[in-house]
Amino acid sequence: MRATVMRNMKLVVDNIPTPEPGPGEVLVKTLACGICGSDLHILHGSNPFARYPRIIGHEFAGVVESVGIGVEALRPGQRVVVDPVVSCGLSRLLRAFAPSRESIDAIHLERRRRFPA
Repeated sequence: MRATVMRNMKLVVDNIPTPEPGPGEVLVKTLACGICGSDLHILHGSNPFARYPRIIGHEFAGVVESVGIGVEALRPGQRVVVDPVVSCGLSRLLRAFAPSRESIDAIHLERRRRFPA
């Protein structure tokens, strides 16, 4: 699959292996993707939580390609819009900055997602 990757502080479109969704995960073929402020901070190297190389562009819409074991609400071929914020219960960001709040996780910072382009 093709992906926009930050590698050696340069943004490149690269071919990477297509991942298989794990249990409870969904592989989405990206049809449209936005680049937001946090992506720009990642691009400029000013996001202290980003690890490189990394795929940027986490606000996207597309079509479900395949689903992992246990996914029942979505099927291949369905159109989806992805919310990049999920609750994981283990967010390093909230533990560091707001330990009294519920845990919120950001796909583009905490999770190692592979977004197909």
